[in-house]
Amino acid sequence: MNNRAPVSVLYEAEPPRIPALDALRGLALAAMFAYHLTWDLGYFGLIDRAIPTSREFHLFGHGIAVAFLALVGAGLVLAARRSFSWTRWGQRLGVIAAAAALITAATYYAFPNSFIFFGILHCIAAGTIVATPFLRKPAWMAAVLAALILVTPFFVQAPFFDQPVWWWTGLGTYDPPSNDWRPFFPWVAFTLFGLAAMQASLAHGLPHWLTQWRAGHPLSRLLVFGGRHSLAVYLIHQPVFLAVLFVGVQLLAPARDPEETPFRQQCEAQCVASGADALMCSRFCGCVISETRSADLWRKVLTNAMTPMERERLDAITRQCSRSAAEPAGR
Repeated sequence: MNNRAPVSVLYEAEPPRIPALDALRGLALAAMFAYHLTWDLGYFGLIDRAIPTSREFHLFGHGIAVAFLALVGAGLVLAARRSFSWTRWGQRLGVIAAAAALITAATYYAFPNSFIFFGILHCIAAGTIVATPFLRKPAWMAAVLAALILVTPFFVQAPFFDQPVWWWTGLGTYDPPSNDWRPFFPWVAFTLFGLAAMQASLAHGLPHWLTQWRAGHPLSRLLVFGGRHSLAVYLIHQPVFLAVLFVGVQLLAPARDPEETPFRQQCEAQCVASGADALMCSRFCGCVISETRSADLWRKVLTNAMTPMERERLDAITRQCSRSAAEPAGR
C-alpha cells in the first residue's frame, strides 16, 4: 500500500461551486490513480520494482500532494466567501478526521511496522484547523506563515523529535517508517499558500476562464464528478486496485518456478523474524528473486555454488533490495 500519495479530499466548497476547480481536483485524482496504480503494479511484481521507489516517482507523488493541499486552502476561502458556518466546518472536519482515523486503523492492521499515522488526510485536517483563522485576514498573513512552516524543517531538526510521539511534526533527524507520511512541517504550508492565492484572486477578480468554464465533454464531466466526491473516491480506489490486481495475478500469472516458493517463504520468514514489516519483507524477497534471476545467479543461489565474486554481487543485490523495500511509498 504504498501506499504511497498521493489527496484533497478533500475539502469541498459550498454552492455556488466553480466547476473548473472541481475539474482540477479531478485531474489531481487522476494523477493519484496513476501514482497508486504504479506502486501496486510494482508491489505485485508486474513492473520493475525500482520504478515506484525511484526519486522521480517520489517527486511525482509530492507534486500531487501539493496540488491537493493547495486546493484545500482555496476551497476554504470559497466556502466562506458569503458566510461561515461553524457547524458545517465542524462536520466537514469531522468527516476528514474520521477518514484519517480509518486509514490509520486499517494500515495498522495490515502493516503494523509502517502504518499511516500522519498521511495526507491527517495533514488536510491539520491544515484546515490552522488555515481557518486566516479566512478574514489579509492574504499576505497566511502567505508569511506558510513560508515559515515551509522552511522550518531546514533550520529546526533535533533528536528530541525522533520520538514516535513527535513524528507528526516532521522535525526529527530521520524519516519514520510509514506508507504515507505528510508531516505538519512543511506540508501544511501548501494549504496556507492555496488559501492566500485564492484570497488574492478574489480581491482582484477571478479569471474569466475559471468562473465561466463548464464541463461539456464526457471526460470533463467525469473529472468534475470526481472532484466533487474526492474523499469517497480516495477511500475506495486503492482497495479496488489491490483486489483487481490480486485476482488478476492469480488468474493470469504464469506458473512459478517450484523452487521459488520455498525460497520466498524462508526468505520472508527470516525477514519478519528480524523485526521487519511483512509488506517490506515481501518486497525485499521479491526483489532478491528478480535481481538474482536477471544477474544469472538464481540457480547458483539455490545450490550455494557461487564464486567469491558472485557472492559480492549477491551482497550488492541484497543491499539494493533492502534499501528499495524499506523506502516508504508516500514520501
